[in-house]
Amino acid sequence: MAPPLSVQSQKLIAWLVERNIVSKDYIKSLTQLSSKIADFEKSSPEKIECIKKNPVLYLFALDVLKHLEHTDDSKDFFGRASAPIRTWKDIISRYESSHVNLAEVAERLNDVCFQIPKCRALIADRQKFISDLKRKVHDFTNNQVAKSGELDRFRKRFDIKDDYIRLQLLEKADTVPALFASFVSELEKLKPALDFYTSFTSYLRHKSSVEDVRLPCGTLRLLINSVNVTVYEWRTGQTPVVVGDSNDFLPAMLEQERRYVDNLKAQKNDASNSQVAQLDELDDMEDEVNLYNIDFGDLDYDFNIQEVTTNDPEIVIEGDELSSVSVTKTSGSGPTATGANARLLLDSTDGRNALINDLEELSSFLRGMAENQHDQSGGIGGHKKPPGASGICLDTIAPIYQQIMQDAPTSVNAVSLDDINQMLKATQNAYERLTDETVTHLVMLRLHPSYLERLIREMEDLERLAGRAKTKILESTASIHQADQELANFQVELQASMQERKELVSFLEKELTSLYDRDIKLIGAAIST
Repeated sequence: MAPPLSVQSQKLIAWLVERNIVSKDYIKSLTQLSSKIADFEKSSPEKIECIKKNPVLYLFALDVLKHLEHTDDSKDFFGRASAPIRTWKDIISRYESSHVNLAEVAERLNDVCFQIPKCRALIADRQKFISDLKRKVHDFTNNQVAKSGELDRFRKRFDIKDDYIRLQLLEKADTVPALFASFVSELEKLKPALDFYTSFTSYLRHKSSVEDVRLPCGTLRLLINSVNVTVYEWRTGQTPVVVGDSNDFLPAMLEQERRYVDNLKAQKNDASNSQVAQLDELDDMEDEVNLYNIDFGDLDYDFNIQEVTTNDPEIVIEGDELSSVSVTKTSGSGPTATGANARLLLDSTDGRNALINDLEELSSFLRGMAENQHDQSGGIGGHKKPPGASGICLDTIAPIYQQIMQDAPTSVNAVSLDDINQMLKATQNAYERLTDETVTHLVMLRLHPSYLERLIREMEDLERLAGRAKTKILESTASIHQADQELANFQVELQASMQERKELVSFLEKELTSLYDRDIKLIGAAIST
């Protein structure tokens, strides 16, 4: 038996023409047969409406004929089959007699072989697109969680519970004096650390014959001794007999904001009660209403401190805050503190910064003393200078420190390492409370009216970014769903094309084998992948 004959699937039509199996003008025959099939579909659509249209009209004709033979058993006067059956048999006979059915199937096979890699490319593209979208959703989700978390922390930090943000920020800032009063009352705990620092510096000044009698950490010392200290007393060292009005703009802003909110709530209640009765009237006036013409009362928010006037030549304006270059003004009854000088010390920028500097200075001293005592108690051995290293070795410093501390007073030598660590911890706690982020924001709000709008913008930005991230998540999720549907359709199309290719190859191999009486196999990359 002769071995199978292999034919390239993509060259099958040329192979058929070359061997005169089909004529060179087979396309003309296919066009005529296609016209006949179209005419019958128009004339008797009800007879074949249940038959699925096949791209290969020859195979479609076979399906139609098979269906009619099972459903149409009528005979004509001569006992022949019905006219529709005879018409479809004639169409099939024309296909087979000139073998144009093989050419039509071969053309369809080429089309299917071209469609399969196209479907695979579309599937790969959709899969990559879905993967990219899922990564974006993950990033957007993380961003939304981060921004929502920041927004929640912002609201919690300033006790914001509803939409009246400006009022709640001002109310939160109004609690700062009470917070500072509590903080100053607890500074008494730092007195042992301050006394230790003072004793040590006094001892060193005596040893070095320095005639500087200024005691360290003057601001901290003043607050511990006097508690409620004004800026005037801090600057001049004199306690004012009369404390006049300060330049604190917060009470006025808070009062007017409360009036604004009360009016707004009242208007909302009135609008809610009369909404049904005035619905038609509001529809007619919708284009004429100007919200800027609504009178909310005397609710001016322009608290520009730069417009504040004063007859005190010693008070100058610096940005949004009033300050003083000198504080020597007195009245007939004694020293008087007004404006910026009437503020409590921690309610001013200079006073708060001075206390922060004192706490940092005290912490640095205590930290250094703790390290020195730790080294003297046996910590040096693990910190010796490596051979060849530059710098001063601790073994060299240790005798110097011991000599310095040899004649120190009992108030210095009697302090143990544990005592220093406890004092350091108390000092650092006070520093952290004073420099807390929330306190810093509230102090800035009390000193600068424009800072209120900055905080509001910060919150609005967080809301906007969180909302935008949520919108992106929804858009990306919808795109993923659509891409999944497209991917499923492409996969179905790919499976259908591969199944059709298999059937077409099987049909051609069977027909060609029958025609040649020899096994014929279609080969080629187009049908093997």
